Amino acid sequence: MYWCFKKIIALLFCFVVFSYGQNIQDDKIFEALSFIDVGDYKSAIGIYNELYEATNNLEYLQEVIKLSASIGDIDNTLRYINEYQNVNNNNLEIKYILAGIYMTLKDSNNAISVYEEIIRLENRDFSNKTNLKTLGGLYALQRSFDNAQKYLMQSYALEKDMHTLLLIASVDISLDDFDHSVPLIKDYFKSEIDDDFAQVITQLAFSNKILDDVEDLFSFYYDKNPNVINANNLFRIYVLDDNFDDALDLAYKYDLNLETIVDKYLSIKDYKNARTILKQLIDKKNDVYYYGVMAIIDFEEAEDKMVVVDSVINNFKIALKDANYPLFANYLGYLLIDYDIDINEGIQYVRNALKEDPKNPAYLDSLAWGYYKLHQCKEAFEVINAIPKEILEHEKEIKEHLGYIENCLQK
Repeated sequence: MYWCFKKIIALLFCFVVFSYGQNIQDDKIFEALSFIDVGDYKSAIGIYNELYEATNNLEYLQEVIKLSASIGDIDNTLRYINEYQNVNNNNLEIKYILAGIYMTLKDSNNAISVYEEIIRLENRDFSNKTNLKTLGGLYALQRSFDNAQKYLMQSYALEKDMHTLLLIASVDISLDDFDHSVPLIKDYFKSEIDDDFAQVITQLAFSNKILDDVEDLFSFYYDKNPNVINANNLFRIYVLDDNFDDALDLAYKYDLNLETIVDKYLSIKDYKNARTILKQLIDKKNDVYYYGVMAIIDFEEAEDKMVVVDSVINNFKIALKDANYPLFANYLGYLLIDYDIDINEGIQYVRNALKEDPKNPAYLDSLAWGYYKLHQCKEAFEVINAIPKEILEHEKEIKEHLGYIENCLQK
């Protein structure tokens, strides 16, 4: 009987001690939550750390990890996660925190490893399309396109969405396997391809020199449903492929963006055709911007610049009357300076250009040249020295200006 009584007393004592210890933990947790409420995360981390060290309960360490991550303490978060995963390497919430850190650090190798672990753990119950897409995107960034395609297709099988389809098409273009994407695109876009989607794959096709493959797809949509969206998608391909006749036919039929064709003509220095389209735009829209473009064309094309300089200046001033286009402002300013027409006015136009783009080397060179023309050699030298050294050494005209300015300083 006495022995039984002692046993009961011992059990009661253990219960009291346990309850007391639990009460202490509860009080500490309440204190930590109070710190969190007022935004004092470091104090809360300290309390949860104490609780973990006293109990080895991973739930407390998990709270430490979450709070450390929330305040951006990456080094300590990684250390805590490593400690946690030495005991339990299957906690998805911890894996997500770790993956987020590696994404922040742009550490794609470790991010891939963690996302593969996340997908392995999730596959016990279900696959998450977002994680599959993220992993596919990470592989694509590493140019591991076969792996990228594998995971992106798994994601797309779970839910067909345009962003994933765009990634798949991008990967297929990189693999020179656009035929793989074509049936997926036709299945997703029933009558017309979304404009943003079309723009991206058009640029990718141009970069990877497979314009013909994408043109076939866009032609299919245009023939099936000849509307402005499908016409515009095909129009872009024609312009990039220098198929100007077909591009212009579509542009006139659907009132598409002729400025694109002007830009392409300018890029290949076909000033004659660029001017023809510009005159149509001026007659149609009377947008002063086109006067600035026309001024550039007239000046660049002229064999004798002095013959056209007055009309060029006039067109630039029309373009700049109510707007500040920095390219035009600098161009006009430099002409006024270089031809000694009105150096002070030219400097003002260049300063207007620099307001929009203060570090532009061409604009800084124009300003320095203006100061040189006014014999303000010290100011000219300070401005031209703001241009990066590699540009000063390799841009012929800027280098020549620097030589003149340095000689001016020595006089």
